This record gives sequence, C-alpha cells and structure tokens, in this order.
Amino acid sequence: MEIYVGLHIHLEKKNLRFNAYPFDWTCNCLDSIIKMMKDDFKYILDYNNLKFNQPIKRLLYIEDSDNINKLEYDTNSLLCPVVDTKYNIIYPHDFKYNDNNTSIVINKYKRRCERLLNVLYNKNIDIIFIYDNDPYDIFYKDLYKKENIDIEKINSQDQIKHFKNLLHTKYNRTNYKIISRDEI
Repeated sequence: MEIYVGLHIHLEKKNLRFNAYPFDWTCNCLDSIIKMMKDDFKYILDYNNLKFNQPIKRLLYIEDSDNINKLEYDTNSLLCPVVDTKYNIIYPHDFKYNDNNTSIVINKYKRRCERLLNVLYNKNIDIIFIYDNDPYDIFYKDLYKKENIDIEKINSQDQIKHFKNLLHTKYNRTNYKIISRDEI
C-alpha cells in the first residue's frame, strides 16, 4: 500500500511491486485510507465528490544512464489533478485534459480496490504496508489548501494505531507488517 506517489518506483527497482492497488500514484494520508477501508471503498471516486483542477503538464520520472531519476515535463500531455473531497485524496496523474477518460479511471480504481479487498480478506496472504513520512511538496499542499483541507491536522500520530485497529477488527488481520520506505 502506498501513501506516497513515487513509492512504486522504489518497489519496482527492488522487484517488490507485483500488483497495482488503490493508493498507487495518489497523494493521501492514513486517515483517508482508514475512511475508505471502513467504507469498503464504496464511494471512491464518486463523481459528486471530485474537484477537477486546472490542467498541468505531465511530469515524468526519467531514469538516466546512471540510474538516477530525473523529472521532466511532457509538453505534449496535459493532466487535470483531481481531488476526491470525501476522502481527501489527490489523483495527480490519471485524468487527462480534454479527454473523456473519467469512467476508465474510475473503473481502474474499482478493480484496484477489489484486488486489495481480496487480499485483506484472505488470511493466507501476508501483507506489508509501506508508507513514506516525507512532507508533502508545495504542489500537493496547494491543492489541499484550495479545497480547504487542512492536511496537517488530518495527519496525526494516532492514525497508525487506528489503522492497526481496523486491520484487526474489520479484516481480522494479524499477519501484516507496517514499514517505512526507508526500511525497504
């Protein structure tokens, strides 16, 4: 599970990413994840809760010959970052500008949610939840601020405890680990 947009890159480099899940390529906090899991993801990307922002140039991670990630703008591709105001999640990479791909994106995330729920309810699968404590960059902070979402207030130290409690009570899970990106 990711709570950081670029975490999948680190997992892929270490051959630890096997499937896509609902938090890949999103910006969110643990409070958002807890709320979605409590709802069994029923309201994820409900169109009534989506706020489409101004288009931006697509930002690409490019690996150079020294295996160093560089950021470059794709001048031919514009995206509309979307904020799901019910769960306070930013989808910065999925919605293309002037492209009617909303239903495609919603269906993609519904499949990812079903995949995660299948894993959560399958007691024979050990799960590793990976998070990143890096602070939000100014782009994400500005999107949250624009929607009057106080992300600093939402991210509390008690959220890991609430998350563990949810895993135990709702999914009857004990075979999991929660680690930071730095521990990979």
